[in-house]
Amino acid sequence: MTSAQFSLVVDVAAGSCYNVREDVCNYGHFFASREAAFQWQASHRQVVIRSVEEAYQVGKLIEGSRFRDAAP
Repeated sequence: MTSAQFSLVVDVAAGSCYNVREDVCNYGHFFASREAAFQWQASHRQVVIRSVEEAYQVGKLIEGSRFRDAAP
């Protein structure tokens, strides 16, 4: 069985995300399988493909680092 996949713009995956809606929502795509994701990636080299769980963890880390130093 294959698992759902998600595409991330390389800058987002590298931690350069400044606007989640612009950087993730507008350019992230869900795929039903790794095969489908990699076929799409062949013409979109600026993205990396991750499982949905991995993409969630990347987003969580990015958002956590953005607000870590924020005053309560």
